[in-house]
Amino acid sequence: MIQLRALNDTDTSEENSILNDCDNYKISGEAEETIVISEYIRALKLKDAKKYKAALSLLLELLGTNVLNKAPNDSKNDQILLVKYNCLKNVGFIFKECGQNEMALYYLIKATQMDGSDIHTLFLLGQLAHSAGNEQMATICYEKCIEYNMNHWPSKEGLLKIMCTTNNVIDAYFWARNCLEQDASYVKAMGVLLKISCQFSTCLKFLENIFGAVLECNHNVSNGQNLISGIDLPMACKGTASSNDFVEIKASNLDWITLGNLIISLQGNMLVSYKVEKNKDSYISTTATECGTTDDASAQNEIQSAFSLENETSGTF
Repeated sequence: MIQLRALNDTDTSEENSILNDCDNYKISGEAEETIVISEYIRALKLKDAKKYKAALSLLLELLGTNVLNKAPNDSKNDQILLVKYNCLKNVGFIFKECGQNEMALYYLIKATQMDGSDIHTLFLLGQLAHSAGNEQMATICYEKCIEYNMNHWPSKEGLLKIMCTTNNVIDAYFWARNCLEQDASYVKAMGVLLKISCQFSTCLKFLENIFGAVLECNHNVSNGQNLISGIDLPMACKGTASSNDFVEIKASNLDWITLGNLIISLQGNMLVSYKVEKNKDSYISTTATECGTTDDASAQNEIQSAFSLENETSGTF
């Protein structure tokens, strides 16, 4: 492509600046920008026509030009920055359409580094991160979407799903209530609230102090049973007998070997629950302190006990 080759030509030798040589002619800065914008529009038309290979090739070539490649993110030329941002974004979209999610993630992240206020791009980035198992990045993206648009429903659904699959009971309860405030007929959120209310009856006061009135669980209502039947919480149900992990040791048998074995066993048990506890203990303790009620202590203990069973049970909402 003569136009883009000219944009990338940085050789200042006299021979290559001869206007008669079409492949190596020099053009002004304004002409360079005009060519880039023109080629970007052509790339969009190729993308709309689902000619992804040609569109991707052209967009990547544009990103390699001196005009876009050397344009700083804080440049005063808003038009060129907009073209650069849209090139990155559309490259990410095309890679996603082609099933190359890792490459899509790479370019969408670069796009959001230039402009982190585009909800559509942020949400797509969150979806890709979630599908890749990066719940932390997905959560940040969804929360950013809601920060810019508090009624962004797909992000609320995404957050509810993440909190359920990661066994985050408190945040799952919060987002379920939030979804119901926007759509009172949202069955998924109803099921989540009913399930949590049924399984954590002693937590109701704790949750009420944080989020307000809680949803009562009526076991006699068939509709309620239908709602929770499809929700499989990977947490302890109310009334489930908990097995005590005690080891009896006679004083006469207490020696260094016995003590060493106990330490090894204790370390193993701590490692099992570490993954869950490390992200949730701080938040639960802080929230319980702010509530300032004596009933919250038992609620906190029940929630923490439920989280520790994550590795003993399987399933998601």
